[in-house]
Amino acid sequence: MVIGDLLRDTAARAPDRPALISGDQHFSYAQFHEQANRLANAFLDLPLERGARIAILSTNCPEYAIAYFGLARTPFVSAHCSTRCTPSELALTLNRLGTEHLLMESRFAEIVESIRPNLERPVRCIFFDDPGPTTADGDTGLSDFIAAYPSHAPDIDLKTTDSFAITMTGGTTGVPKFVVVSHKSRCASAVAAMKDFGLSETDVVVASTPLFHTAGLFVWLGTAVMAG
Repeated sequence: MVIGDLLRDTAARAPDRPALISGDQHFSYAQFHEQANRLANAFLDLPLERGARIAILSTNCPEYAIAYFGLARTPFVSAHCSTRCTPSELALTLNRLGTEHLLMESRFAEIVESIRPNLERPVRCIFFDDPGPTTADGDTGLSDFIAAYPSHAPDIDLKTTDSFAITMTGGTTGVPKFVVVSHKSRCASAVAAMKDFGLSETDVVVASTPLFHTAGLFVWLGTAVMAG
């Protein structure tokens, strides 16, 4: 089992059940599944090598969950940046990742623009929401980025031991350190959490902790999707 299977299986058994709710935004599991596939297919169309890091800088929103499960269906690694980063910390993080793509909310556009001169590689910003006027060639909105791509799951050979995500830790007292996790480890933790917390498809989970943190992303999001 790999992370993308959690969403695939729930969408298959309960396609019309509400999956993501945020204000006026509502996604069923079928819609969630299809949007994640579109994002995966869009990234697979780029000239990226296996293991390429794709950074995410966002508060909690449905698009964050879509990006997480979409990238988990590719051989690329999602890297989850703290929204509390200072400009220098964010520049250091993006440079260490070696990323060329940043999925983000427009509320962080100003900080990203301020560090572009300090980035070792040009970074393309893909905005979860309306980007407004952008200042760099190639920046785009997520809806435009995925619009032309199919909603079926990509045919990619992924192993349970493959790396699929990076979170940052230890930044409270020093430079953030990168922690890489595999599909197998996070699927196992979702199974354990669902059992330990007694979650079922009748529960509703509130994403009250930031998705860039392990508790929100790995403990609760994956577990809730698995439970349906």
